[in-house]
Amino acid sequence: MSLDLKVFALKSGSSLDRIDCALVHYTQHSADSSLHTELLRYHEIPIPPLIRNPFLALLGIGRPPDDDISPAEIYLGKIFSSAVKWFCKTHHFSTNKVDLVSLASETASVSSLRLARVIAAHTSVTTVTDFMISGKRVRTTDDSFTTLIDSIFIQHESKFRICINIGETTHASSLPPNGGHGHGRDAGIRTWDCGPASTVVNTAMLSYTNGISDTDTDGVWGARGNINYGLVKSFLHDNQYPTTPSHKFNDNIPPQDLKAQALIEHCVFVGMNKYDTIATLTRITSQNIINQYRQVLIRCMPQTQHIDEVVLCGRGATNPNILSHLQSELPGTHIKTLEDIGVPTVSKQTITLAYLGLEAILRRSVRISSGEETKIHAKIVPGEGWSAMAEKSAEFGGGSSAVVTKMIVGGKSKEGRQLSDGKWISLESPEASDKISFG
Repeated sequence: MSLDLKVFALKSGSSLDRIDCALVHYTQHSADSSLHTELLRYHEIPIPPLIRNPFLALLGIGRPPDDDISPAEIYLGKIFSSAVKWFCKTHHFSTNKVDLVSLASETASVSSLRLARVIAAHTSVTTVTDFMISGKRVRTTDDSFTTLIDSIFIQHESKFRICINIGETTHASSLPPNGGHGHGRDAGIRTWDCGPASTVVNTAMLSYTNGISDTDTDGVWGARGNINYGLVKSFLHDNQYPTTPSHKFNDNIPPQDLKAQALIEHCVFVGMNKYDTIATLTRITSQNIINQYRQVLIRCMPQTQHIDEVVLCGRGATNPNILSHLQSELPGTHIKTLEDIGVPTVSKQTITLAYLGLEAILRRSVRISSGEETKIHAKIVPGEGWSAMAEKSAEFGGGSSAVVTKMIVGGKSKEGRQLSDGKWISLESPEASDKISFG
């Protein structure tokens, strides 16, 4: 029996500036054959202030008993549910055709399991969350999981590659060649967090556009501005990286947002306009990447090691101002994007999340960076099609211990960004979360 599942990945980061959605179609002829992955649709949906701010306020309400769901969790769960429905309606795809929702929310003080219960109740789709590898809870940016997905998508049989993910924060991986033996076999893979990335620019864009847009699309704003090189230098001097980004709220405001807001206020104080500010914040991101490449990545490898390619992924990799700066400062380095090797650049972590959900349902082993084989465990909230999917998954595995060592990404990705005024969802009252509906 072959595998045929459609997984809807649903992800929000610690800054709560957006919901990333991806619909991924997985097919596999047998448990020991190549896993075919087709990204049917990908969409980034912003969380505008009119939705985000009431949620942050709800976080301040005292928590109910452990077994009860909080108002904030109900509110956020219905936002996620509305995003699923809006996504499917916009892309003309019925929720009945979705086999599984794979959820990751990095919002502190909120239970992903409780969110999953709300989502499953409102969409009728089985929802999986709270992923565990080797007994530890994982996020899509954790080292063990980043290594797993980088080794599948990016590791090459003969080329030494470095992958730099420019998302809310910057994350890097060094991937030695695997010799054609499949992913995860070389224990030399190393990963680390490298500091700020798109969050600071996103926060500034939301501020300057009154919540209408959180992205400097095609780097237009940054290209119009003048860079404050003194501010770039002083910020990176005062904020030494690599560091581990915080995923907790401070007074209900994400730390990266606080840092971005402080930078914006400083730019205003010294008389910089909005274009100068975006140009400067963008340069902070790209200069930090260059610093990491020179000071950290190279130190972690033998001096004789030749780096064949640097692969960029994440939303920041689509910004031409970042890409051109990297190319000018690293002229001897072959830089390409994830798109160049067949994977949509901005959707890596969301595809990663979909894969987590798939393997958790199939309950088969994956191979992590040390070469160890382990199962992905997760919490499952059954939907209407759970029984049939569970039966098919069990029949497909058939007790096989085969590990996926090759993933083939097929089809042409359809990417979209809903960066208007947030009308994908309407809120009549933040207290009455049952009035949340998608529009």
